[in-house]
Amino acid sequence: MKTSCALWASRQLWKEVFKDDDRFLDLYFNTLIETKNTLAFYDFQTGDAFCRVDFLPFSIKWKKIRLQSFYISGAATAERARGEGRMRQILHVAHLKMWQRGGLLAFLIPQEESLYNYYKESGSYFRIASAKTIKLEQVSFSRPSVALFLKDKEWRQKHLKGPFVEHNFTQWLVAIKNATLYGGGAQWTDDLGLLLLEKISDSPTKWATIVPSNISVSSQGFLSCSYPWGMARLIHIPRLMHLYAQMHPTLSWKFDLIDKDLPTNSGRYFLHHGKITFHPFKPSNSSLPLFTPDTLGSHIFDDKSFFFDRLMAPIFSPSDPS
Repeated sequence: MKTSCALWASRQLWKEVFKDDDRFLDLYFNTLIETKNTLAFYDFQTGDAFCRVDFLPFSIKWKKIRLQSFYISGAATAERARGEGRMRQILHVAHLKMWQRGGLLAFLIPQEESLYNYYKESGSYFRIASAKTIKLEQVSFSRPSVALFLKDKEWRQKHLKGPFVEHNFTQWLVAIKNATLYGGGAQWTDDLGLLLLEKISDSPTKWATIVPSNISVSSQGFLSCSYPWGMARLIHIPRLMHLYAQMHPTLSWKFDLIDKDLPTNSGRYFLHHGKITFHPFKPSNSSLPLFTPDTLGSHIFDDKSFFFDRLMAPIFSPSDPS
């Protein structure tokens, strides 16, 4: 199957599962997709894709460092192939490819509540971000420009205390174009930075978007209660813990870790005075604290510290808590 045909089959599965329109699919597949960052299982008799996932490269800013990361997007299985463990298999391959490229984190945004437990059990993901919905009745959209991009980037570095997605200019523009597809756009605000707004489907004069969960009040509009938003998976754990040791130079900590999905992460870790010693092996009968990728991730990251926004995912839907 040629690459173009494979991507078309993958796109058709996305449309079948998520019901997105061609405007969105054209934007997504023409601007963000590279064949090296997408995986799918195909029926070679019909040419149809029956399971697919994308892992898009993103940078996450964490204090003064950048974490090479991947956003899991468009994870979908055809109804006829569900219950066979296909998504678990394809996530394993995606995680391995991320590890090989030096990725430190994978992150995703579940589309429904039941998927939080699914990703925890299938891929050792842990909850790592919360969000609030803000609703506005009056907006004044800003024109995208390099100056606005730099202004937005500076605001985020100054005001977002926890880790956050740090877009490049292309990703930032695509996110704005995504909002405009649904009657919205970008609006600059001094207290919340740049907001990407979409129209609320049942109210043509109201807009909404996602803001960090630690925002308590805003002069812009009505804030909903905080609710779960994102999850993450530790990928290259030795490299990540090396950075963690540098960020905590007074820490002395020894533990064992078992990673069934990526066995190269399994072993004994010793962090001491900004340095790390890692002995790769599969721990058994350990007297030290024993972690898995999800329990270690929950230990080193506050589940409300991260903020994921402006991704190619629904910014707002009427089913969100409010």
